[in-house]
Amino acid sequence: MFVRIITYQMTDEAINEIETIGKEILAKTGPILRDMKGWIKTELIIDKKNKVFKTIAYWNSRDDAKANKEYDPKLPGFLYMQIGRYAQHLDDSNLIIEHYDLLETIE
Repeated sequence: MFVRIITYQMTDEAINEIETIGKEILAKTGPILRDMKGWIKTELIIDKKNKVFKTIAYWNSRDDAKANKEYDPKLPGFLYMQIGRYAQHLDDSNLIIEHYDLLETIE
């Protein structure tokens, strides 16, 4: 199981827009993602005071590899990629991305 955290440092205007976009993406893809084997959780965090946008997701290694290879819009990797593109477009100069592979369980 992988845990990945992606953080974007953004302006207030960008946060307002990404909050709307992020909610729309999660609303459209959330039910599909939750039904997939290995999918546990997705979380959208907006911290307007500190100008930080975070998404947190958990998925198994097979889904992770498939998402990176095929860019399937039904997989979590694609969700990150899409939100990342929006954030980069909105505020390229302040984009900060942090990836953490915290834990892997072997099946």
